[in-house]
Amino acid sequence: MDVEAAAGKFPEIQQIPFHIAEMISQGEEGKQQLARLAEQANSEDSLFLPEDSLEFGPCVPEPQKIIGIGLNPGILF
Repeated sequence: MDVEAAAGKFPEIQQIPFHIAEMISQGEEGKQQLARLAEQANSEDSLFLPEDSLEFGPCVPEPQKIIGIGLNPGILF
């Protein structure tokens, strides 16, 4: 869904998170507003982008820390 286009089409829905960082900071309220917008936009095909035109980014754009786990497949416990 093109969130910015959908927000323009349904201005009565307020405080819509446009970026994942906004969604995380708004918590449950941001999630509910985005779900409400998606329900309204569901009947408008023009508000949805073709899947093959999308460019995916990281799910958490600014992580506080990154934890890596190394495994040694040759050693059995």
